[in-house]
Amino acid sequence: MLALSTRSLPPRGSIEELCREAAQLQFRGLAVSSHDVAPRPGDLGGAAAKTGVQIVCIKSGCLEARTGPRRIAEELASLDEGRRARAVKSAFDHVAFARAIYCKTIVLCGAFAEGPGLDERVRHLEGRVDRGEAGGEALEEIRILTNRNRERHLEQYCRSLHAITRAHADAYFAIPPAGRPHELLNAAGLDDVLADVKSSNLDLWFDIGRARASERLGCEASVDLLSKFASKMAGCDLHDARGIREHLVPGEGEVDWIMVRDHLRRAAVRVLDLDVGAGPGSIREAARAVESLGVDH
Repeated sequence: MLALSTRSLPPRGSIEELCREAAQLQFRGLAVSSHDVAPRPGDLGGAAAKTGVQIVCIKSGCLEARTGPRRIAEELASLDEGRRARAVKSAFDHVAFARAIYCKTIVLCGAFAEGPGLDERVRHLEGRVDRGEAGGEALEEIRILTNRNRERHLEQYCRSLHAITRAHADAYFAIPPAGRPHELLNAAGLDDVLADVKSSNLDLWFDIGRARASERLGCEASVDLLSKFASKMAGCDLHDARGIREHLVPGEGEVDWIMVRDHLRRAAVRVLDLDVGAGPGSIREAARAVESLGVDH
């Protein structure tokens, strides 16, 4: 099934209204993005019966307004026990919200290293790369700061995942590989986490466009991550990227879609994730592109 991200639709007063709009665009699945605070559910039962649209996943952070570098939900790896505990509680709140909208899959976003000025350094690196400048020295500083407490952060992250997956064994969780150089879930980090949290209700969620853009920021090649972890793929966000600009129509950027097609797990959920307010024309064009590229099912 090809689902549509709420990121790509104009803001609405309820998820029910978003479902009806997705149905008008010939989608049968809707993914609740964390780009903005999710609206109230509305009469989802009635909407599902009339439109056939299902909520395929929600992204953690969709219940919170961003007030700083990260939302509360994205602090699962924090070395500050208070912040980590609030992030776990936030994950529980997201599970309750997912149940209220008849959704089983929650994508737990955010496994970040902490350090003085680290977020600012990453933003500086993004600016340099976006302008076509070399970011080698800035990237090396970020890596040093990230690695300083990497093991402690991963221990905290695993503690959080254990608490969440055990408390909600009937829910299904997915975690995304690193999309920025101060995130912890590179290939080695994923190996460590999956070896520690051996839970049947935990898999991975791949963001195809972000994975390509992250290579420009010094992260691992998307082909390597897909090759190694494709069997753990619960779902993926489909969009293209050029440089570090993401959420383009598939085929209009630098993503190797043949490689992606060859590694997609057949049972994985596919979510079309265009930029905010893409509009019906762009959404239909992107759906046709996904079909022609062979990554729609």
